Amino acid sequence: MNLATDRNQRVQLRDLPGVEGLDLHVSTLFRWASRGVLARDGSRVRLRTTRVGGRVYVRLSDFDAFNDRLNAESGGQGPDASERRRREIDRAEAELAALGV
Repeated sequence: MNLATDRNQRVQLRDLPGVEGLDLHVSTLFRWASRGVLARDGSRVRLRTTRVGGRVYVRLSDFDAFNDRLNAESGGQGPDASERRRREIDRAEAELAALGV
C-alpha cells in the first residue's frame, strides 16, 4: 500500500519520522500524544493515537489534522498571545497602582 496516497494507513508512532521524512525524535511524538501542545488559541491539542498491545499507532490523517490544528490561525476562537499578555500587564499595573507602588 502506498503511504503517500493512503492517509488512513496506521503506522507505529516510532516509525512516523521515517515515513513522513521528519527530523523528529520519537520522544517528541510520544509527548505530543500524551501531553499535547498548546495551540495559538490556548487550547491543548494532542496527537491522536491508538494502542494495540504494547505498540502505539497513529493514522497519517490524524497526524495531518494535528499539524493543521497547530498551524491554523485562531479564527476568533480565543485571544492570541499578545492580547492575553497585554491584559496580564494591565491587570498587574492596576494591582500595583492599588498598592501604591
